Amino acid sequence: MPLLMSDRLTVLVVDDNLADILLLEEVFGDHAEAVDLVTFRSGPDVLSYLRDPSCQLPDVLLLDWSMPAMHGQEV
Repeated sequence: MPLLMSDRLTVLVVDDNLADILLLEEVFGDHAEAVDLVTFRSGPDVLSYLRDPSCQLPDVLLLDWSMPAMHGQEV
């Protein structure tokens, strides 16, 4: 049964560790027909994205709690 646009899940990943992002891209890649994965390497980058009025708010946010410059709690 084909998925409707509203059936897609948007997941934002914020992690300064490239290896973690690549692992999540591999895992979610197996579900590409149902999941839109958007990745960021820093807190300021994801905040810029989320503050843009044209951005689609995510269904899920996977956020690294321990990042340089701006940690997860600050985000």
